[in-house]
Amino acid sequence: MTAISLHLGLNHVSPSHYGSDQPLLNPVNDAQAMHNLATGLGYQSSMLLDSDATVLGLSTALAQASDVLQPDDTFLLTYAGHGSQMFDQTGDEPDSLDETWCLYDRMILDDELFGLYARFRQGVRVVVVSDSCHSGTVARALSLDDIKALDPEVAYPDPRDPLTEIGLESPLRFRSLSNVFSRSTYLANKQQYDEAKVLSAAVSGMELQCSLLLLAACQDNQLASDGEGNGYFTSWLLHFWNEGAFAGSYTDIFNQLNAAMPRRQKPNLLPLGRDTDALQSRRAFII
Repeated sequence: MTAISLHLGLNHVSPSHYGSDQPLLNPVNDAQAMHNLATGLGYQSSMLLDSDATVLGLSTALAQASDVLQPDDTFLLTYAGHGSQMFDQTGDEPDSLDETWCLYDRMILDDELFGLYARFRQGVRVVVVSDSCHSGTVARALSLDDIKALDPEVAYPDPRDPLTEIGLESPLRFRSLSNVFSRSTYLANKQQYDEAKVLSAAVSGMELQCSLLLLAACQDNQLASDGEGNGYFTSWLLHFWNEGAFAGSYTDIFNQLNAAMPRRQKPNLLPLGRDTDALQSRRAFII
């Protein structure tokens, strides 16, 4: 069996596109930690950091992996950096917002990511780990069934709350592009984003042939903290992984995370595609 992994970490983005480099402290550390985890398990692993983590770089890497991987092979994709939201024109998001990853050169929409995942063959296992804000369903747009399942009581974390409640001792820094910067970035690059939305709309409603599992740092309407040394979510993930001593499934590690993390930042586990029950029950990250 072949296993390939790709790890993205962005401590900053292009100021010429976003209006600021939007600095973060630890996404590169997260990417390196997940790269080390994957390499130790036998994955063919690579990283895209900061200015190398572009839309073209990500798209090319996923296209190459999907061309190579066959049934029973595994692809692990991890992202650490800013997440954001953009007004949805396709009508498939319950909150009228598309969730995005803030890559170096521009934001990539959840529908665009879904189109890249749709390239993988049936029987390929794809695991996506996203330590970013608004990441609960960033693998794709929501269906009507998903809308009915959303919990309307889930709330944003509040940076005014006592820091001890979320296990941090320093001022909070969230991995979210603010609404002001997201809006100004969109307006300054409107044609580019509108074209991406139109092109990605064609994948709306498609069925994935692969088995995909998204393990996300928070719900769509929540923020993910940057943490100390690593992102807050990644810190907990590495804690439970315990240098490979963890022997449970993806469902097991999600349950551990869900129990440990505060209401203000609840992780999400989203299965997509075929045979997802089998994927969720597999030992986490093992080829």
